[in-house]
Amino acid sequence: MSSQAEPGLLTVLRGFVAARLGLSAVLLLARVAAWPTGTRAVAALLWADAVGVALLAVAAFAPGLERRLGRAYLPLLIGLATLGPLAGQRVALGSADWSAAPMPLMQGWHLIPLLLAPLVAVAAQYRLRHVAVYCVVTAALDFGLVATAVGQQGAEPGPLVAILFVRTLAFGVVGWLVVMMMSRQRAQRAALAEANRRLAHFASVIDQLATSRERNRLARELHDTVAHTLSGVAVQLEAIRAVWSNEPDMARTLLDDSLAATRSGLGEVRVALQALRAEPLEDLGLALAISAEAQAVAQRAGVVLDLDLCDRLSGLPEAIEHTAYRVAQEALENVARHAGAGRLAVSLKAVGTGLALTIRDDGQGFDPLVVAPERFGLLGMRERCAAIGASLSIESGPGAGTIVRLDWSGQP
Repeated sequence: MSSQAEPGLLTVLRGFVAARLGLSAVLLLARVAAWPTGTRAVAALLWADAVGVALLAVAAFAPGLERRLGRAYLPLLIGLATLGPLAGQRVALGSADWSAAPMPLMQGWHLIPLLLAPLVAVAAQYRLRHVAVYCVVTAALDFGLVATAVGQQGAEPGPLVAILFVRTLAFGVVGWLVVMMMSRQRAQRAALAEANRRLAHFASVIDQLATSRERNRLARELHDTVAHTLSGVAVQLEAIRAVWSNEPDMARTLLDDSLAATRSGLGEVRVALQALRAEPLEDLGLALAISAEAQAVAQRAGVVLDLDLCDRLSGLPEAIEHTAYRVAQEALENVARHAGAGRLAVSLKAVGTGLALTIRDDGQGFDPLVVAPERFGLLGMRERCAAIGASLSIESGPGAGTIVRLDWSGQP
């Protein structure tokens, strides 16, 4: 058996109990006000049913009872909801004048809607064998309780047996249908949970791969810049030591070159460290962060900068801003390192609910189809754009400059 009730099942059962409680109160008031001369059997049935419903309501709405009983709580509600109507019918038939008792009461048809709710609860929570046991036990209890009243009155039990058989068969069919529907629903929930688990796993793997790729890219950048710079400085220092005594002027020139190379390497380290963090974006916003990055690159590369940035880009998702900033950062860094450009233009505009980012230079350009395999900058930009549903176009050619354009339509 399940360790807890199906989602929403206890809520439905409590709603059923509340409806029965209200109906019982209305029928009792009607009995007192409008049917004072009704049959004794009906009066006994109403009072017995009221007592059973009251006990069921106490169990259904008692604070903390569900927590204290745990797995036994739902069977308790189902048992009370089943035994109450059966006991009420027995009390009514035992006190009835059968010559005046209503035929539906004698036949037990009124029990069908009352027992249908606990039957559905059993079918929704448990398996088909539990439904079969419920149907058989209910029929046996009903027959046992009513048979004593039938014997006392000297009536024939044949009609009662036929009625119980038909009702049990109908309950079995209803229970089977509910079990089949709940089994399919459980299978769908299990499939959804498994899909969510796999999705979380895939998301974790993708995040790890992205982190690994970013680290590898930074390692290559540090190797291409800092390591080369330090190697050059080491060579120059060796040369300085060799000529320090004999050629002091050359030594001073080499020392100045070493200092310049050291400062350049320090700048490259700062750029690499900046690539690890996106605080300019968080502190300044997308437009100002791109502006600061473009100005820093223009100053370092010695190019003329044209900025056309829209400052009305509020409300963009964080992932969109982060991607746009990283693409701009990568494109601007490529301009500084490889383009040899004289002019650089950066444009950021709102297009409907989306945005368009364009970075243009008049440098030496390149063939986008022929890129060194160890360079993952362009691949990284494309992957970032694909992750947010944006398009990235790169137009370039030898001697024709480069245009990098990111377009996001505003739709995920």
